[in-house]
Amino acid sequence: MIQPDIVLVGDSIRLGYEPHVIRKLPGRHVWGPQENCESTRFLLQNIETLVLSRLSSPAIVHLNAGAHDLRRWPAADYSVQVELDEYASNLVSIVGRLLARESVVDVVLATTTPVIDEHHYVGRWGRRLNVDVIAYNEQLTAVAAEHQLVVNDLYSAVDNCGFEAISTDGIHLTEPGAEHVGSEVATFLRAL
Repeated sequence: MIQPDIVLVGDSIRLGYEPHVIRKLPGRHVWGPQENCESTRFLLQNIETLVLSRLSSPAIVHLNAGAHDLRRWPAADYSVQVELDEYASNLVSIVGRLLARESVVDVVLATTTPVIDEHHYVGRWGRRLNVDVIAYNEQLTAVAAEHQLVVNDLYSAVDNCGFEAISTDGIHLTEPGAEHVGSEVATFLRAL
């Protein structure tokens, strides 16, 4: 039986834990776009070049996107970059585009990791709020349930880890946090 590739797709949080997933799954072909896939809007617009054109064998895709979608911009009266309804629609379209490829065996949706509001506000020109993270994760979970997809709950993995997994910027993972999340992702995908 051929083991599928593992394709990690997502933003800078994914870029932080990806090396740990690769290390934890020796003998498996684990890869992800070198680029930050940013928001679901950006990913949907660029999915062909970022992911689909690079698929060459059977693959399980682990999608972790949301932190850019819920970013609030001062220039736009602190409205989110991608509204919840569009976020859900983008997820459905991305999943549809992925599953339309014969080589995509399965798609896993991963929740967005927590934001520490008081740290993220300091010196940031874009705001993220943990209450938004929770709302977007609920939307992602609803999309997954509706389309019979599995969810990898990275929010809980970080929230319940028992150590400081979020860096001083309030959003990115510390090195131990990235290693922890990488282990969680590897364990989750190995079970599939």
